[in-house]
Amino acid sequence: MEAVGAVSVVLGIVDISVKVIRATQAYVQSAKRAPQATEQLTRELSAVFRLGEELLNLEKQGVQLSRDVVKICESCQMTLESMLTTIQDKSKSSGQAKLINFRQRLKWPFKEQKILEWIAELERYKSTFSLELQMQSM
Repeated sequence: MEAVGAVSVVLGIVDISVKVIRATQAYVQSAKRAPQATEQLTRELSAVFRLGEELLNLEKQGVQLSRDVVKICESCQMTLESMLTTIQDKSKSSGQAKLINFRQRLKWPFKEQKILEWIAELERYKSTFSLELQMQSM
């Protein structure tokens, strides 16, 4: 894959990770009963962000990521975008729905199972990125 394309994908992961972290933290603060798993979700998002930055640094140093890793980066970016959309959709308020949305926001809208699924996905990405970084450092 072209280096510019790989940088773009990795940069996308870094960018969207920050957005998901901020959206999650903002939503957790507004919800009364956010499960403990949200803390783990935030930690996993932060780890993916840090690994994304390390992959980006490799690219900037001229190290080319494998096509498989770039594909996994693209998949990670789509997952993060889906997470962000889901979180933002749950926190939107408009017109007459403001009172209803406020009441809904007082309750945590995500099932803990969904959060655990997100965590598992992020852990898989994190493992792949860590392995790539280890391989590149040999």
